[in-house]
Amino acid sequence: MLKQNADLDLLRSLINVIESERNERIYLENRVNRIENLVYSQSSKFQDIKYQLKDLEGEVAEVRINNQVLSEKNAELENLQHPYSSNATAICNYQEND
Repeated sequence: MLKQNADLDLLRSLINVIESERNERIYLENRVNRIENLVYSQSSKFQDIKYQLKDLEGEVAEVRINNQVLSEKNAELENLQHPYSSNATAICNYQEND
C-alpha cells in the first residue's frame, strides 16, 4: 500500500511538472505573439513614415525651385527699379548692340 501511495505521489508530481511546463510554454507563446504583433505594427508605421518622408522630400524640392524662381524674379524687379549700380554703371542692358 505504501508503494502504491508513493507511485501516486510521484505521478502527481510529474503531472504538476508537465502542467507547469505547459503553462510556461503557453505564456511564452503568447509573449512571442505579442512581440510579433508589435514588430508588425512598428514595421507598418515605419513604412508610413518612409512614404511621408518621400512626400516631404518632393515638397522641399518644389519649395526650393519656387524660391529660386522668386529670387530670380525679385532680382529682375530690383534691376528694373534700380537699373544702375552704385558706381552709375548699368546693371543690365536690355538693348541689343548690332
